[in-house]
Amino acid sequence: MDITRWLELLKQYGPLLGLLLGFIVWQAHQINRLLDRNSSIYEGEIKRLAEVQNRLLAHILGPQPSSTESPTIKQLEEGAKRLENQKNADKKGGD
Repeated sequence: MDITRWLELLKQYGPLLGLLLGFIVWQAHQINRLLDRNSSIYEGEIKRLAEVQNRLLAHILGPQPSSTESPTIKQLEEGAKRLENQKNADKKGGD
């Protein structure tokens, strides 16, 4: 096919293809938005169910030493930094 034939086809069907492409992009955006919404709802429900399960187990079995939350890595790092700063302040104050 030559270029003039391509230009004629583009003039004839270009607006329709543009609208169709826009509709497809809009639908993809809507699907992504719904997936994000559903995943946030799902995560919230899982968290709520885990809390209910922990409360029920604590009520039935009583508090267990293993049921206390362990510190996270970030909390441990912050605690280590605080201790290091405190030691450095004590060394500077003692000199």
